[in-house]
Amino acid sequence: MSTLPCWQGLSAEEIRERIAYLLESIERQHDERRRAEGKGVLGAKAVRRRHPHSKPEKLKRSPAPRFHAATKEAWQALADAYREFMAAFREAAELLRLGDPKPGFPPGSFPPGMPYVPHQAPG
Repeated sequence: MSTLPCWQGLSAEEIRERIAYLLESIERQHDERRRAEGKGVLGAKAVRRRHPHSKPEKLKRSPAPRFHAATKEAWQALADAYREFMAAFREAAELLRLGDPKPGFPPGSFPPGMPYVPHQAPG
């Protein structure tokens, strides 16, 4: 793993201290929120009493997102790129179905019954 760009130039000890601080602040925030909501924790004894293969009676189910993005604009760019990729793939698949031996599948795709088309960085 490489160092975060914003932490370039920091010593290993400084990076460890920052990570520890971030983890402590996250734990503190969640502890405060849990206490404000009146929720407790099981504790070590209760956790050990549970069977390791037990499952919750009801699971929260929701569809997985197509992709994650930091901003709405980034999400939209990903959605647009995916839509373009799928349109190109479908067009090539149709050409293949019609007998074209080299229909031009988009880079990064797995054409049906053909070898993988590797992705090449532009330029």
